[in-house]
Amino acid sequence: KAEAPISIDGVTALSFDVFSTGSGPITLRMFSADQGVDSWVVTRNLTANQWVPVTVPIAEYHFAGAQIRRFFIQSQFSSANTLRIDNLRLLRAP
Repeated sequence: KAEAPISIDGVTALSFDVFSTGSGPITLRMFSADQGVDSWVVTRNLTANQWVPVTVPIAEYHFAGAQIRRFFIQSQFSSANTLRIDNLRLLRAP
């Protein structure tokens, strides 16, 4: 959760690298408000035991607002799994 909302004016994508000990889907969920009513969900599949770059265009979230208050990256695997996240960034058009 951000202490203050993060502006996404001019942001084109959320990008990060993820390493997973299992194969399967992860879910990214973004919120523009604290209450969780303004949430958008995108799912990506992962391959076990390798770093996978993930880039999600902001347009996939269908954001009505221009801020991110909080977001989650959750494993949807049926068994125990470890996720490592690196290089988390918001990308802007050049």
